[in-house]
Amino acid sequence: MDAKSPEQLLEDIIGILNNRRELLDKLVKKFPRAHDEGHRSFKQYIRQTKKFQSALLVELSGYGDGLAGADPNNAYNDYWRNALKKWESINQSRLIPFWRTLEGILRDIYKQILARRDSLTDSFQEILLQQLEELETGRPGSST
Repeated sequence: MDAKSPEQLLEDIIGILNNRRELLDKLVKKFPRAHDEGHRSFKQYIRQTKKFQSALLVELSGYGDGLAGADPNNAYNDYWRNALKKWESINQSRLIPFWRTLEGILRDIYKQILARRDSLTDSFQEILLQQLEELETGRPGSST
């Protein structure tokens, strides 16, 4: 991640969020009420992901055209691809630990990007900080 431009980092995090959304869609279909604890339903995480993506896409639009696309090689996507190989055998008791691990990886990626503050625009930093705060609280929709 160190050698990547801010534009590439934006594309990477948007790509990760695309995979998060795809996973959440699969989870809701396979386990409709598995993580239905009031403020933490998987459907709320889908809304959160869409909101995160929208903010990042607006930021990305400021960089213009000609971008390369997301790099699929990162810890989040590796863990996600591994899970897809075993998708049929996943059960509800393993689902929540799997989700928590994946969310921990996502928070770590946000922190790694934020560690490069000197090369990020203020607006990009602000978006990432707000989203990271929401990810750390575990409450979808807790930030604007």
